[in-house]
Amino acid sequence: MKTTVFTKYHIAAGAKMAEFAGYNMPIEFTGINDEHMAVRNGAGVFDVSHMGEIWVKGPRALDLLQRITTNDVSKLFDGKVQYTCMPNGRGGIVDDILVYRVDAETYMLCVNAANIDKDWKHICAEGKAFGMEAGHGRELYNASDEICQLAVQGPLAMKIVQKMCDEPVEEMEYYTFKKMKVAGCDAILSITGYTGSGGCEIYAANEDGDKLWKALWEAGEEFGLKNIGLGARDTLRLEKGFCLYGNDIDDTTSPLEAGLGWITKFAEGKDFIDRAAMERLKAEGVEFQINTTVTRDNLYDFKKIFELCERIGAAAWHIFLLVPMGRAAELADQVITAQEYEDVLHWFYDFRKTTSMHLKATWAPHYYRIMRQRAREEGVSVTPATFGMDAMTRGCLGGTGFCFISHVGQVQPCGYLTLDCGNVRTTPFPEIWRKSKPFLQFRDQSEYKGKCGVCEFHKVCGGCRARAWSMDGDYMGEEPLCTYQPRKAKEAE
Repeated sequence: MKTTVFTKYHIAAGAKMAEFAGYNMPIEFTGINDEHMAVRNGAGVFDVSHMGEIWVKGPRALDLLQRITTNDVSKLFDGKVQYTCMPNGRGGIVDDILVYRVDAETYMLCVNAANIDKDWKHICAEGKAFGMEAGHGRELYNASDEICQLAVQGPLAMKIVQKMCDEPVEEMEYYTFKKMKVAGCDAILSITGYTGSGGCEIYAANEDGDKLWKALWEAGEEFGLKNIGLGARDTLRLEKGFCLYGNDIDDTTSPLEAGLGWITKFAEGKDFIDRAAMERLKAEGVEFQINTTVTRDNLYDFKKIFELCERIGAAAWHIFLLVPMGRAAELADQVITAQEYEDVLHWFYDFRKTTSMHLKATWAPHYYRIMRQRAREEGVSVTPATFGMDAMTRGCLGGTGFCFISHVGQVQPCGYLTLDCGNVRTTPFPEIWRKSKPFLQFRDQSEYKGKCGVCEFHKVCGGCRARAWSMDGDYMGEEPLCTYQPRKAKEAE
């Protein structure tokens, strides 16, 4: 397993370390939530030295880059950065990358850590058609093992970095860079990042890593600079909506399918790989889905969101009712009331009659009760012919028709309800599925408390177990956001 020049500092700081892209990398220091908020509100430093750097030089450099990337590299000027991706000739993506123009014949590519070898082989293979050679001192050179990289991110990031530079950097424009001295080291200072919080990325030679690290922490002390791991890097990019290769995009995903049409430029004379196929996709249209988590802040824009989905031609609109778990635990004030919840789902039922979009309510088990109540009032049978798959499923499937297995083998009812129901590393899954206490409880209505235990709609609803747990501390308790009074509950009054 590889290390970076900063690994020793991460270990000394007590980081939780793990393998990532072949490197021993810090996943978290003080906790992902804490680190996430530190970047949003102050400043944090990420070791991103595992990323790759590939140089493309010479009179045919631009021609090669126009061929292997979807964005229009000809629009770059000296000191400008461009986000783009490399199509693979089969409709998918080799990698999404940054292109740095140093001058008309000198470009640096920053590529994803897990894709360095793949990208290098691809670039070299395509470069042969342009008469370009690979190796030290040649037109194509893989410098990934020679360069360290730090990302300083957050609203205070550039105040910190300015203290390390002799020339002004705080007013540099987004997606620009300078080759300059940083802490006395030859570096590339790039106003880029993967967090959406502003800041920069600093590229330097490995031998300058220690000097750069010490200077950064000296400059950052008064601003409360914090170490940030790859865990928070992921939550920050998710919150911003940045793609992650291997998760959101891969060799099977087209740029248009991934929502990267904005970096797919059909410029005159730019004959990039897969251009013809992507032009056909664009002409025929790529179906897309919009997801909306219903919160207090967007509740009253709900109908407008629906209208927007229709107006821009979405194939599907799925709404998610907030479950205050995980990162959403800090959004408890955004949970709508039980009556508002009920109103939203009634609106949703009415919307489905007015549109050809596929509509689905998620983490909203009450919808399956409301759907049947409304259908009965309208004299409509609930069948696949009238309600599609909604007629064949129930609200909460956790432990009854579905479960979640974590990356460490832990079996739990769903991704939100992190009950330890067993581990497939030690117990065969069929045994866990048949004998786990929570799963057995979920399959027995008599185990449910409050009105969920007597509700006639239990088999089609079941309430959200994760919400019951997060809001009331009892995963078998009644659904906290339900206004319906079951017949047996009324009779008992």
